[in-house]
Amino acid sequence: MTPPIVAQGAWSPDHWKVVEEQLGTGLPEDYKRFLEVFGIGTINGFLVVLVPRSSNQHVDLLKRGRSELEAYETSKREFPTYYRDDIYPIPGGILPFAVTDNGEVLYWRTVGSPERWTVTVYESRGPKKVDFNGGMTEFLVAVLSGKVGCDVLPQGFSKSPPVFKPIKLPG
Repeated sequence: MTPPIVAQGAWSPDHWKVVEEQLGTGLPEDYKRFLEVFGIGTINGFLVVLVPRSSNQHVDLLKRGRSELEAYETSKREFPTYYRDDIYPIPGGILPFAVTDNGEVLYWRTVGSPERWTVTVYESRGPKKVDFNGGMTEFLVAVLSGKVGCDVLPQGFSKSPPVFKPIKLPG
């Protein structure tokens, strides 16, 4: 996947420190590097990796992440048989890092250090999930290359070569 010439957004070490303090945890280096190289945008016009401190609440890691966790918590309370994952900040709880246009949510499973976090993808409006034993970029490469299927994402998502399109933010 070709990155844009200039990534939308500026993430300095101080910026990451503030975000990690607000979250109460470090973040995986592959996530930080992805945002430094690609910035804010969509993958195949479908998937958005959430970014910290965005002016767009729909792609903001903290704001959108909080709303996704609240929605998951409601589902877990109403349907405990189907939604069994703990929610971050409980150790090992899920923490969202990406969303799709259909409403699927990609979570880190926060077991151990951030470099060891794995990926869980929940279907939109349902309890079906896929667990991937690897990090964010490993998951994206595996799915976008077609080496690994993900039953909760549409098949067409990974049929064509991956394309990253920057999102223009106001300001």
